[in-house]
Amino acid sequence: MNPLIKDLQSAKTNLSEFIDVTNRVLHYLPSVISHRREAKGYSLLSSESAGTRKFERPTQNCLFLFQPDEFQERTEEFVNILDRLRAGEKEFSSDDVYKTIDSVSYTISLIPRIKATKCILVKQT
Repeated sequence: MNPLIKDLQSAKTNLSEFIDVTNRVLHYLPSVISHRREAKGYSLLSSESAGTRKFERPTQNCLFLFQPDEFQERTEEFVNILDRLRAGEKEFSSDDVYKTIDSVSYTISLIPRIKATKCILVKQT
């Protein structure tokens, strides 16, 4: 397995690769996030190293899956939903389906943004 820094810099070609790198970042995030403040439904993350504090853009609490276990569980549901869509199913009765799609997509989409701010790279060796 590549180091996280290389994985973040390499192109992803399928959903599985995006899920894997997102999972790795979620496991790594607690070791580099120094402060997490919540306000008006958002989390404000920052990382401090060598006297310098770097801030991440606000993250919506209702969508971002901070816990790797929750991300893994929701991802399995997400893949199941995609399989059902591929099979032609068009009607979903539960609001949880839409929440799953939104939260997994939102979490995966934020990983490049977190990388771009160098927040998670501060303590990377």
